[in-house]
Amino acid sequence: DRTLVRVRLTGRGVLRTASGVGQYLVGFVVRNTARRARGLRTAARGVGMVSGAYGYVYSEYRRRAS
Repeated sequence: DRTLVRVRLTGRGVLRTASGVGQYLVGFVVRNTARRARGLRTAARGVGMVSGAYGYVYSEYRRRAS
């Protein structure tokens, strides 16, 4: 069922986002740039999972309509 898949993906995305934010904050406190960057990447992936669960597709190299 589509709704169940959306709920699962949303839950996973929210957990991944929260995990990434936590990693970022730990990196900030201990002044570790690599950990902060990893945390941001993980959080961005989580946000992408949530937005993808609802059908949003980002086309990075598409041409703009003129």
